[in-house]
Amino acid sequence: MRLIEGRSILGFSKQIVHTLIRYFYFVLKTARKQKPRFLIISFGIMRTQYILDLENFNLIKVTTPTIQDFRSLLHIFHFEFYRIDNSWKTIIEKTHGISNSQEITILDLGANIGISALYFSLIFPKATIVLVEISQRNMTLAKENTLGRHCVYLYGAISNKKTRANLIDLG
Repeated sequence: MRLIEGRSILGFSKQIVHTLIRYFYFVLKTARKQKPRFLIISFGIMRTQYILDLENFNLIKVTTPTIQDFRSLLHIFHFEFYRIDNSWKTIIEKTHGISNSQEITILDLGANIGISALYFSLIFPKATIVLVEISQRNMTLAKENTLGRHCVYLYGAISNKKTRANLIDLG
């Protein structure tokens, strides 16, 4: 069993409590008929997380080597920060003529380890996701986390002007 980097005994205990709270929150949302789509069924202390897609009854494996990566996973899949509800989907469809069943391209600029790209590939199954990431480590994990999805991977960064830059990774 590989644990998330930097996890202590106290962090382990806190994560068990947080996981129980997360499951309680999920049950509460379900009881209120809010129908959450995703359930993270693993403990955050582990490097490998499993997400259950309740709409397609699909089990998704995600690698989160750091606590920051796990927090991103929680924001995107548990709290659904990127959720586009039906009213916004209707506005997008009417304004841009885009529907969920069309082939579209989504840009993930600063893709990190590919968690948001994975989320959007599940929400828009026919979309092509373009992941732009400068970190070799993050890009390797993004490829692993989005394996089998319609993704294009580009090493680089985004700027408001044409320039050259160096990445200094302090860990």
